[in-house]
Amino acid sequence: MKIKVNHLRALNAVGYLMLKIYNPFADEVRRLIDPSDLAPDGFEYEPHVTLLMDVPSTQCPEDLLTFAMNHIVVDDELYLGNISVFENEEYDVLKWDVSEVSVDRWMTIFHDNLIQEFHIEEHYPEFHPHSTIAYLIKGKGKEYAEKLKDYHDIKVNMLKLDYSIQTELR
Repeated sequence: MKIKVNHLRALNAVGYLMLKIYNPFADEVRRLIDPSDLAPDGFEYEPHVTLLMDVPSTQCPEDLLTFAMNHIVVDDELYLGNISVFENEEYDVLKWDVSEVSVDRWMTIFHDNLIQEFHIEEHYPEFHPHSTIAYLIKGKGKEYAEKLKDYHDIKVNMLKLDYSIQTELR
């Protein structure tokens, strides 16, 4: 597994620790979505599962990545379960939920250990690992979740850990 760090220290920046994946069905599913149904952010072209969100810019990305490399076993299997929707005020997020098998087997333990080891304050109280497919116009998510319901229980390959920093003010 490779490590990539998009390293930038900035005021009010937050980091994201992600596990990049290869999903053999990502392109096929994207072809089934009408481009006119996409919100401005469109498709997610770099499939990944976010392992930790909103990491303060004071954290050292190299320390997080080293910890992650020492605690993720490449042999750990990662499965994507059902396609579901997260609705917010602006758009619908169409996503694959990480299967309960993967979450129960290692992902929740890994996430909780990261939080504890680095004393990171979570802004999202419940950890729901997923892989985003697309950002859709509000109200379109459920339609596509139903249309794509046969794409589930997919074994994906874990490619690399990636740490990115978002500098937008919230």
